[in-house]
Amino acid sequence: VAITVVRHGRTIANDDRILHGHTDGPLSEAGMEEATAAGKRLSRQQFTHVYASDMQRSYKSAEYIMKENVASRPSALEITAEPLLRERCYGDYEGITYTELSRRMIEAGTSMYEFTPPGGDSSLQVRSRAKQFFVKLTTILREYLADTAYPDIAIPTTPPDDETRSQGSTDGHVTRNGSCDAEPATSAEPGCIRVKASVLVVAHGDWM
Repeated sequence: VAITVVRHGRTIANDDRILHGHTDGPLSEAGMEEATAAGKRLSRQQFTHVYASDMQRSYKSAEYIMKENVASRPSALEITAEPLLRERCYGDYEGITYTELSRRMIEAGTSMYEFTPPGGDSSLQVRSRAKQFFVKLTTILREYLADTAYPDIAIPTTPPDDETRSQGSTDGHVTRNGSCDAEPATSAEPGCIRVKASVLVVAHGDWM
């Protein structure tokens, strides 16, 4: 199994250095461009499953990414909105600036990782949600792998650099568009790994 994790594109609140948390908000124009650019970078990577936080900024980023994808299987065309992937809730502090948050943490004599905003998530609660998601994903993938008759998927182990994109690979395995050969000579060719399932996860920043 291969898992690709992408952070959502920039938002208007990001540009203003304002805490989002569970408060929803749209992507900025720059964020739309970032998500589209990520999609182009991953356009030749096959995905069998796509999950995004149910917050607009992540779900829309996933839509922009998959709009550019030309390689994925039908099972990945429907993006699953997953509340477990939500960013940390900042409770009463949502909507304040990061500068103000830092001031309040200094006053409380604590760090970001130790600090629990009033009405918000502790760091342990965020980690618990992340664990719940991956346990859930493991169950889904076990069922998928037990039922599927699809052949292996070839996943590049590194993204193509500018030279690879313009000239193509010299080893004949990672192609000029950043994908792997459809018919590899071996099951573990240089530059690629062979997997049964490939998952895209679009979530948030440091906390999820």
